[in-house]
Amino acid sequence: EHNPLLDIELRFGNTCNLKCMMCTPKASSALYVERLQNSQLFQQTNVPGLMVMHEKIPEWWIDQEFKDFSTKLFADAVRVNITGGEPFMIGATVDVMETLMPRRDSVKLCFNTNLTKLPVAIQQRLSLFKHVTLSVSLEGIGSMAEYLRYPCKWSEVDSNIQKVIDILGVESIFVNHTLQHGSIYSLPALAEYCHSHRIKIHFTMVQGIDCLSLHSVPRADCDKFLHWLDSTESLPTNDKNFLRNGVLASEFNQDQYQNFRRYVDVLDQIRNTSWDSVFSPSPVDHSTLQF
Repeated sequence: EHNPLLDIELRFGNTCNLKCMMCTPKASSALYVERLQNSQLFQQTNVPGLMVMHEKIPEWWIDQEFKDFSTKLFADAVRVNITGGEPFMIGATVDVMETLMPRRDSVKLCFNTNLTKLPVAIQQRLSLFKHVTLSVSLEGIGSMAEYLRYPCKWSEVDSNIQKVIDILGVESIFVNHTLQHGSIYSLPALAEYCHSHRIKIHFTMVQGIDCLSLHSVPRADCDKFLHWLDSTESLPTNDKNFLRNGVLASEFNQDQYQNFRRYVDVLDQIRNTSWDSVFSPSPVDHSTLQF
């Protein structure tokens, strides 16, 4: 009996070039290496969830068995979503696009990407598909983007966003923002950037590392964010309501703030970065809140 697969998601392992502070080794091979090489430092933070380790996932997609099967796998697909890790770092992404090429006018091709990489081979094939959507994971612009999604280069991401818009049109790209502690400082500039480029933002809540939630943000910083939210025209009303409700529902937790400081202090020590330099000035003297 024929049982067609209409909506397919391909997760090409955890191969990734970034070490996003809200991510886990399950989704980033680079983060796995960093945690492994600095395991003692991370363990000393006493932050639950940091040391849940996942080695680099075997590259099953390079096997001939998958390549032989892929034609059947995609035969009836209406939508194919390719994610990772970082799918634009993996050669199999091009292979899948080639397999889908005969159906390029009908199939919906979707990618979840940090867009630090945009190989020419990908660019050339993107333009051939009629229905393409790129979900770009982004928490900020400039130095805030580079800190939260270390070690990305904002200039490269910005350039690749423009390339995608030139190839596919702005309606084919949106930003996926993980709402977290850093969002209180980084989201205003990101929202203005997306508004000026007519790029929509989708919001998800951070999960897995409690000290990155909004509960760890000092109240004065949340109030400043709410003031910006009330005055900005860079976000639609439904997004503003979602963000406002999320902030108002988050009661400051001193222990989570201390855990957050332990976490960023370790990151700064390992990466030679500085949270306070990137995310200041702030309306509150954080030195009075630190452990």
